[in-house]
Order: sequence, then C-alpha cells, then structure tokens
Amino acid sequence: MSKSFPILLVNLPVYVSNKEYKLPSSLLYLASYAQSAGEDIHFLDLNTFKPWLQSTEYPGDICFGELYSAILDVKPKLIGFSCIISGMFLAAQKLAKFVKHHFPDIKIVIGGMHPTVFAREILEHCPEIDFVVLGEGEIQFLDLIKALKEDTSKIKDITNGFAYKEGDNIIVNPQTLYITDLDKLPFPAYNLVDFDKYKVNTSHWVNPKGLDFSVSIPFISSRSCPMQCPFCAMFLVMGKGIRYRSALNVVEEIELLYCKYGMKHFNFYDDNLTFKKQRIIDICNEIVKRNINIQFEALGSLMINKIDQDIIDALAAAGLIRAGIAPESGSDYIRNKIMGKLATDEKIYEAVSCIRKYPYIFLRAEFIMGMPEDTPETLMDTYNMVNKLDVDEALTVNVVPYPGTRLYNQCVKDDLFIDVDVKNLWRESNLYACKEIGDRFFVKPYKMELEGLSYYRKMFDELEGKKNNPLNYKKRLQEVN
Repeated sequence: MSKSFPILLVNLPVYVSNKEYKLPSSLLYLASYAQSAGEDIHFLDLNTFKPWLQSTEYPGDICFGELYSAILDVKPKLIGFSCIISGMFLAAQKLAKFVKHHFPDIKIVIGGMHPTVFAREILEHCPEIDFVVLGEGEIQFLDLIKALKEDTSKIKDITNGFAYKEGDNIIVNPQTLYITDLDKLPFPAYNLVDFDKYKVNTSHWVNPKGLDFSVSIPFISSRSCPMQCPFCAMFLVMGKGIRYRSALNVVEEIELLYCKYGMKHFNFYDDNLTFKKQRIIDICNEIVKRNINIQFEALGSLMINKIDQDIIDALAAAGLIRAGIAPESGSDYIRNKIMGKLATDEKIYEAVSCIRKYPYIFLRAEFIMGMPEDTPETLMDTYNMVNKLDVDEALTVNVVPYPGTRLYNQCVKDDLFIDVDVKNLWRESNLYACKEIGDRFFVKPYKMELEGLSYYRKMFDELEGKKNNPLNYKKRLQEVN
C-alpha cells in the first residue's frame, strides 16, 4: 500500500437530537474501493464526538479540533467530505474553510446528494472546495486520487460524474455511466471502523429475539429504483434503473459482519428491497441456511405492490422485526395518477394483512401531505386511511420539493413555492426540515391556502399522537403470548 499520498475521508456531523447515528455506508464504500487499488485511506466520523451535545451556538465547533488533530496525525494530501443531505452543507463549508486556512496545500473534494445537485453553485461560491464528485462516486474518486498523485492534467479526463475548476471556468460532467456489476465492488471498509464508537442504548428497541446488540448496521443490497416518484431525487445520485447485488454477495457481507464483528442488528436502506421477488427470498433463505441469527429493519424499502405472503414469510424467517410501507396518500388519485405508486387501496390493506401475520413485526406507514394537487378531500382520504390502517406507527410529513425532481420543476413552473429562495438553495442548511419545525410548508397546493394546510397538519399530528403509542405494540404481543 502506498504511503506517499494519504487520504482522509470525513463524515460530517448531523445536527440531530437523537443519539442513534449510524455508520456512513456510502463513505465506507468509497474507502474500500480506493483501498482495493492500494490507496492509503483514513476515516474520521465527526458524529462519534457527538457535537450536538455541545452548548455552543454552533455545536460543530468541537469538530474543528478533532479534524485538526486528525490532519496532524494523517498528514493527508486530499480530504473528502461526505455531504449526503443539505443539512450537512454548512458544516462542510465551515470545515473546508478551516482546512484551507491552516493547510492551504490540502485538496478538498465533496460528494453526496447535495453536492451532486448543486455542484456548479458550490464551486462558484466556495473557493475552499476544489472538486465535487457527482452520483455514486467510487470510480471517479479513485480517478481523482490517481490524477493528483501522477499528473494533475488528467483531471480533465474524469468526464463521468465529476466537477472541477479550470481557470475561471466551472466544468460539470454529469454522471451517465453507473457500476453495473455490484458484486465486483469490495464490501465497505469495516476495517477502518471502531464499532464501539457506534454503540447506543437499545433497551427500548424492538427486540423480539432478545438479542444482545448495541450497534445497528445500515445495509445496502441494491442501488436505485425503477419507480420515478415526482418527489424523489435519489435517481440523481444512483440513476434511474435498479441494480442488484446477488443474494450470495449480500449474505456474505452480512455473515462477515455477524461472525467477524459480532453484529446482530441491520437496517436495509435499499430504495426498493422487494422489487425482485425471487432475489429477496433467496437472500432470506440463505440467511436461514447459514444459521445467521440476526434481526433487521426495512422501514423504507418494501414496495407495496410487490409485497405478498411469500416475501413476508421469508423476511420474517430471516429476522425482520420492523417493516415500513409507504402508501404516501389515502387518495387513489394522488397516489396513483399523480405519484405513480401503482398501489390500490386493496393492495395496501392486503400488504398490512400479510405483515400482521407476524404480530412481533413492528409496522410503520408513511404518508405525504401538501402535494400541489392535494385538496381538503384528498387530505381527508389520507386522514381516514391513517386512522384505519392497522399499523404501530404512522408518519405524515409535509412534501418537500427537492431540486432536480419533477415536483421541484412543477413548483418553479407554476410558482408554488412558499418562502423558498430558489437561488440560494445550494447553501441552505435547514431547507428540508419540515415537520420537525412545526407548520413549515414549502409548496402551495393549487386549490388550498396555507391556513387549510395548517388545519390538516394539526389533524394529522393529533391523530398520530394517539395512534403512535408504544404500549399498543406491547399489548398486542402480550395478547398473542
């Protein structure tokens, strides 16, 4: 392994009140891909220092010292910041300025959802940031390392998913080519992780098997999704076509984490885990076959119109303990004509019934309110479905017009934004905090006023306050047992 060009990958702090932060899988994939090519990769996760517990005006102030110490230790030539969500960008910008002030020769690259969408604006306004990796970043990140090590003129040859400065010009090359054979990627660089730093109190977690665990592993078995919901921006990073890892490849990584690192709790973050029926059944069967005694969650990856009893039986046998479905709307018109979810009311209740065969599986349903086409009638349809569904938790959030999505373009075209500065979204740190800050809405429906949205927001909050009672789940288990 080359020691002449050390690289430091930094996971930016997320300012949240809960303490259940998780491993940054995307950054560990970048690390392992570069490691497999012999590069000298180091990893720093600023969340493990819990900056949100600090009492300063800017909780991330603690991170300056930690980053400074890491730089003195590693002496990196290149620092990469992972900025998955917009809420991380303020930290990215401040820390990049800090690095350039103290170590002006260190090159800085940033990647993630936010930089992918706003690559040009970031490079135009942030001289402290040298490069932006767009989309899935393994190949172009390694190409950048090689160019910086060998011949910086080769940077211009990185034409897929990469942005940089060339004199006074900003060159933005969108990602058009994606990794097709995901089995060829090395597993995330777990060798760089101190798992003890990710331990949290799990005594209140759903744990029907009574397993001893204090770390949850985020897990990705496929990339992207063939659906194109108008509010989803994931295709900007991962492309529009779903790509799979093989069942054996998936279980081999799970077994590695289980046997070598003692991990027993997993959380699938696929956009669509159940899209290919036989594949998910094969994954589950292989877990059972190898006697891997784990529990896992799939809160955002179970596609309703792909759920059937065979799939749920397999997932339950393999260790599913928390499941999530996303009807998105109780209105058939909004759900299917506007969102394209391809899920009838009957299919939604059927999916719930399949999961309810296993009373120990905690079930969550997610909904969105405030689409441009929403009306009091469609929101009432959603309210009635939330009320009727036999779920342990319902979550209704205000719709967010992510840049690059069809919803965003619709809002621009029809002037539907509410207090959104479109020209400065690239530097917003809290744009996408919706329900967490009360009645903030970003979109005005065609046939509703803000007062009407607030009225239904209050209705949903009150309903969910009654419905989302942990005691209901415990009572059901007691009745079964």
